[in-house]
Amino acid sequence: MFCLCYLHHQHLHNTTQKILLSKANKLSSGFVFKNLALYPIHAKQSFVTAHKNVGKYLPLKKAIENKKLKITEMESGGTVNTLYAQNSSNDTVIILGGEIVKGGKQDRMIAQDVLIPPGNKKINLSVYCVEQHRWSSNDSRGNASNSAPASFSTSYNMSGTEVRKAALVNKNQSNVWQKVSETNTKNNTTNATGTYTAMDNNVGYKKDIDVYTAYFKKQFAMQSDVIGFIAVSGDKILGCDLFATNALFTQQLDNLINSFATEAITSGKKPAVAYNKIIAYYNDFLADETKQDEKIKNNGTQLKIKQTKLHIAHY
Repeated sequence: MFCLCYLHHQHLHNTTQKILLSKANKLSSGFVFKNLALYPIHAKQSFVTAHKNVGKYLPLKKAIENKKLKITEMESGGTVNTLYAQNSSNDTVIILGGEIVKGGKQDRMIAQDVLIPPGNKKINLSVYCVEQHRWSSNDSRGNASNSAPASFSTSYNMSGTEVRKAALVNKNQSNVWQKVSETNTKNNTTNATGTYTAMDNNVGYKKDIDVYTAYFKKQFAMQSDVIGFIAVSGDKILGCDLFATNALFTQQLDNLINSFATEAITSGKKPAVAYNKIIAYYNDFLADETKQDEKIKNNGTQLKIKQTKLHIAHY
């Protein structure tokens, strides 16, 4: 249920590139930095109350770093679009569609939002390849043997919006490779295997991403009722991500900034969407639950547990 949240919009100051959104008795801010604008969405108290029993979830990055989640190729020798996930912890691991894991026989991107429960049971994980020209675990990443299923020892943020859409909305491997190639090319990133994660070795891109991340994290740091945002670059509304709680949103903030900032860096321009269009998008997407479900079905994703939506994304 994502109809009990609100985006206030009484003031707009383009000259200072800071959008003020009035909230109750204090001001809350939407922020513009270089080619990206993020409009925070605040939860009403009724929304907070309705989701007070939403549990805690362990994010992919921490689960892999702490060796609580093991992701491997399948025993058969591996297939492009399926991996195994095993959760050896007592926590439920949350993975968002668009997150990337490095290693195996090819770097992969998770194909949908998914929860991996405790129990150490092998669970099939749907993925897309983001490294077109490699199919071997002998890749200087510590995976030196093909005798056992190759593993993925590193989580690499979330892919840029266009790559994310190619997988989560278009569901097309060729389209994913195309968007990976376009992103690498536009950012002057070259590598022998065509992997998206080579962006991590691009000094200019990394510097830009770090600056975007630092700026937006600072803005969201003291906004404890924010559960998501609408992202804008140039004359486009790039999309919207919303979560059931502020804790879930905060946990995934780095991922989200990385995804939208990558798009802003790669193809974006100074935000120039008329403010009334942003409000219309917000109202159209959140006002009616039935319409919201239809829009997500056609152009987005959602993660539900029973009747509770933990995360929704729209592009």
